[in-house]
Amino acid sequence: MDRLLPKNDTSRKIIHLDMDAFYASVEMRDNPSLANKALIIGQDPRLNNGHGVVATANYVARKFGVHSAMSTMKALKLVPESEVVFLKPNFEKYRSVSSQIHELMYEMTDQVESVALDEAYLDVTQNKLGAYSALELAIRLQKKIFKEVHLNSSFGISYNKFLAKMGSEYAKPFGRTVILPNEAKIFLSQRKISDFPGIGERTQQQLKELGVKNGSDLQKLDTEFLIKKFKKMGYVIAQHAHGIDLNPVVKKRKRK
Repeated sequence: MDRLLPKNDTSRKIIHLDMDAFYASVEMRDNPSLANKALIIGQDPRLNNGHGVVATANYVARKFGVHSAMSTMKALKLVPESEVVFLKPNFEKYRSVSSQIHELMYEMTDQVESVALDEAYLDVTQNKLGAYSALELAIRLQKKIFKEVHLNSSFGISYNKFLAKMGSEYAKPFGRTVILPNEAKIFLSQRKISDFPGIGERTQQQLKELGVKNGSDLQKLDTEFLIKKFKKMGYVIAQHAHGIDLNPVVKKRKRK
């Protein structure tokens, strides 16, 4: 291990729960006739002088290449007009559904760090339900969300937040991924740089210019070099490449 990297901590059990196409899924749940349409949550550019940004899209729309933060005008060009449906976001409804989901999380642990309406980290190293494995707890939560809220979710489980998030993204939708300590570096070596949370497009381009295409390439770079090249971010990248993330799950709000 590189002398500049901190000692790893593999003792924690962290779940990253991510709702699948959350806003779109809520709308399809409430109006099943939308399920087979390319549903885009965002202003219809045909009614808004060509303006608007995609908040999210269902998996039908994603097959056409639509993704979050894309302009709605570009999305409209990708999807046949006969198949596309635009809906304005209803954040009051999404917040209400998110609260329901979070209450189910709090039945498991108070160590919940909400990242957005549709995703959160749970530290279940100690939990309220007893001697269950992190996998049993995550499956229980996923099933309970489906039964009580009628929505699908994905989860990743590992010994830190970074890996848990990579896990939840790995097998969407309705994904279940566990990354064990002895598997982490191999898992990371096989991921594209664009799969690494926190590495933006500009940094990706700079890494590409260095010949870095995946985690394996990243693991071969010296930490000192990464720090010189990318400053503080370089140190974070080096840690992540070797499966290290010591950041705790920070409880964001008091439970009601």
